[in-house]
Amino acid sequence: MKNTLKYTVLFCLLALLSLTACSNSLPNQIKGDEANQVLAFAGPIADNILTAIQNKDFTAYEKDFDAAMLQASNQPNFDQMLNTLTTKLGAYQSRGDGSVYILNQDGKKYYIVIYPLKMEKGSLAMQLSFLADGSQKVGGLYFK
Repeated sequence: MKNTLKYTVLFCLLALLSLTACSNSLPNQIKGDEANQVLAFAGPIADNILTAIQNKDFTAYEKDFDAAMLQASNQPNFDQMLNTLTTKLGAYQSRGDGSVYILNQDGKKYYIVIYPLKMEKGSLAMQLSFLADGSQKVGGLYFK
């Protein structure tokens, strides 16, 4: 019984310590001027990506990707994403206002912008990641 209590306390302390250690890498939402500046460049990029998806235009889809995203992006994966999105959620209908987050990871600062999307059969979120270096290139794109 005493050993069980010791292990439970030890586990809780380790869990708390690991949460504290990871807290520097958690994204924090930002608002105000900085968020508005990010949304000013991210909005047109998001719209371009969504229009390219609607038009099934791979070249336009990857137009704003950074070098790493361009290297990882290819036509078969694009076609598979299109098929998955349209099969499960139907056609894209509209994009809501974005929320901006800052993530500090590995000594670099990233902007994360999340847009709610309304689709024909439901909704999902589009997440864009940008390195906060002024390049305004997409370093990550996720639909969830």
